[in-house]
Amino acid sequence: MSKLRQKLEYVALAGLQKIFWLVPFRLQSLLGAGILGGLITLLPMSRKRIDNNLAYIMPDMPAPERRQLRRRIASNIGRTYAELLDSRGLGSVVANAQVSGEGLDALRRAKAVGKGAIIVSGHFGQWEAIRAYLKLNGMEAGALYRPQNNVGVDRLQRGQLPIWGQPIFEKGRKGALGMARHIQHGGFMCLMIDQKYPMGIVQNFMGKPATVSTGAADLALKFDVPLIPAFAIRKNGALILEFDAPISNDDPALMTEKLQQALAARIEKYPEQWYWVHKRWQVSKAGLKAFMEQKTP
Repeated sequence: MSKLRQKLEYVALAGLQKIFWLVPFRLQSLLGAGILGGLITLLPMSRKRIDNNLAYIMPDMPAPERRQLRRRIASNIGRTYAELLDSRGLGSVVANAQVSGEGLDALRRAKAVGKGAIIVSGHFGQWEAIRAYLKLNGMEAGALYRPQNNVGVDRLQRGQLPIWGQPIFEKGRKGALGMARHIQHGGFMCLMIDQKYPMGIVQNFMGKPATVSTGAADLALKFDVPLIPAFAIRKNGALILEFDAPISNDDPALMTEKLQQALAARIEKYPEQWYWVHKRWQVSKAGLKAFMEQKTP
């Protein structure tokens, strides 16, 4: 990425952030859906990636319907990122959210006895609402963060992360060690599982092979802590938070498969709320071969 492009991106997002600080949170969200969502639809790279992913997973969907879905996806992404540029108002929305699931009771029990927990989600709905809810209810959770390539944009986004939970660990060996210590000593962590992980295993995700990390399951087994899928779903201008029952601690690959299935179930029901811009299904030839061998009796 050229220095000029990085500078322009930073100036644009910094300007939007200042505007968002001046308007109510719901208006901020609507502006994001219109402005950022519109840009995502117009930019050839993001538009093409969404279209390619949709065609790959939903090949029978008619082209006009796919284009309409792409616009809704872009709108949700724009809305979400606008909310994350100034996430202070997220608490007011989360306070009125509909919350359910066995996993919530499991988290409360873990907190009561000083035990750590791992909450797993994906780039779906308003994912940061999960940490916001946990903090508002005395169960603060840290997060693992991948720095942006644009240093200025990274500074804008990273500055918001501690608002709804700490510590924040940077992806990498040092961050992984810090996260493990945090969980070991009774801390909660929120992790995302929907990006490709070239060094991971290959599993079925929405009917197609994808590389996944077993890291969340490995940590849950190592420290004997609850592993809980959780999702923040947008519906009729409000949020629905679902904390699934803890994934049973047995085998890392099977546990990871169950996590992937939980996310896939939400995407199938609300496809417009997932981040379809990811290169989710890029698998090496060796990984694909191993996957096919697993499927062959």
